[in-house]
Amino acid sequence: MFVATFFGSTAAVSCIAIAFGLFLLSRRRHYWVAALAFSVGGGVLLNRVLKYFFHRSRPFFSDPLLTVSSFSFPSGHTMAATVLYGTIAAYLLLNTKDPARRLLIVICAGCLILLVAFSRIYLGAHYLSDVLGAMAEGLAWLSLCLTAVHSFWRLQNKSSVESLR
Repeated sequence: MFVATFFGSTAAVSCIAIAFGLFLLSRRRHYWVAALAFSVGGGVLLNRVLKYFFHRSRPFFSDPLLTVSSFSFPSGHTMAATVLYGTIAAYLLLNTKDPARRLLIVICAGCLILLVAFSRIYLGAHYLSDVLGAMAEGLAWLSLCLTAVHSFWRLQNKSSVESLR
């Protein structure tokens, strides 16, 4: 479970996001780089704000597997995993036509997010409501970021087509 929870940690999420961002830059997918930066960076910031707003204590065990001193709700690991792997999945889905591969992408991203969430509960760092709230927060934030970047992209493309006339 320590390996599973690592995939939602700041170190892992940062490394994977940077590597994916460099991949997107090499493909000249600048709007996807913006979507990645806003979803992951903004999501982490939003999560910190919500932690301080809710001020929820972490679960207490006499012999815990993991001790964490920050607030509990919503789970930062789960939220980071949701926005990062959700962004990667969205990119892959838009670039894959095969229905079997698309299903595999959704299953893999979903299982990875659920594995991180379950590991946080198993290790005693969060309540079930913490990880469910983080997944809801992450999906809402990811939807907002992808919609905003796509809308901006459409506006830019519309104005460049009109400027050609």
